[in-house]
Amino acid sequence: MRSRVVQICTTIVGIAALSAACSSSSKPHAVKPTTTGAGATTTVAGPTTTLAPATPNEKAEQALLEPALHGTFPNDCQFAAGSSNITYPAQVHYPPPVLTSTCNAFNEVIILNVFASTTTRDAFVKGFTTRQCARSTGGPDGFNWALRPTSATLVPSQDGAALVASLLHGHFYFSSCKGVKATDLTSAWNEMNAVSTFMGRAGLACGAPVLDTSNAIYHDGLVLSTKAKRLAGLYGHCSQSPTTLLASIDPAVIAAASPWPAMIKSLCAQYPSLWSAHYKTAMALTPDRTQANTIAAKIGGSVDNICSLKTP
Repeated sequence: MRSRVVQICTTIVGIAALSAACSSSSKPHAVKPTTTGAGATTTVAGPTTTLAPATPNEKAEQALLEPALHGTFPNDCQFAAGSSNITYPAQVHYPPPVLTSTCNAFNEVIILNVFASTTTRDAFVKGFTTRQCARSTGGPDGFNWALRPTSATLVPSQDGAALVASLLHGHFYFSSCKGVKATDLTSAWNEMNAVSTFMGRAGLACGAPVLDTSNAIYHDGLVLSTKAKRLAGLYGHCSQSPTTLLASIDPAVIAAASPWPAMIKSLCAQYPSLWSAHYKTAMALTPDRTQANTIAAKIGGSVDNICSLKTP
């Protein structure tokens, strides 16, 4: 895995500024990475050259997504009116969205793109990735998306895209440059997926992580780094065992800016009787200490009551 942090921002301009995204960085994981991809796959179709104007259904999609983001980040994500009737220069051979809106949340620029169909959505994601991977000096790792059937929301960080996908009831997707895999990247999302994978290998039901975006840990901003106020932590539960909770942080965040102490304090206040099977960057919380011991053995960690846990 590459240790170089890639911070390449690219912009496509039609009638209005459309999409700016920074690639994710790839560094060694603190928890051993999973062998299954954290991202989902999507069928990518060929380019479409013409698009009809936005329909009421497309406007309804936009009206659904914007409040979902603003509701979780009330001090951020104040969407502008957005743009429609977007056109691209002749050299851009993939369809533009019929509607686009931009907002800022956790110090990231989030671009919501709405399409007439899944086919045009997929053609846009494929074309955007191919063009930007080819024209970006230094080469980005790829791009992070929160996908719904007729929308593709572009988010700079993997953790941000996973969170936005959860908020929008969609799924996370990583469109790669140069063969980089979603699991190669350093992120809280990959740390959380690693814990759930190791639980499965130990015969403990977990399944894919589900982020609990209604929890105060998000609304109170406790998942943000203390200095840059960027998203650096995630909280959720096992899809197959909702009483088993999961929390993680990005291993790349420096200790002085880590959200871990604030997250642990909040989890202690909410669930004082749970046992934490934890490593430096991830944990599973369960009422069963024997289960916690089994998880800790798999991730190379230890077990403590959540309220007795000392942060690194």
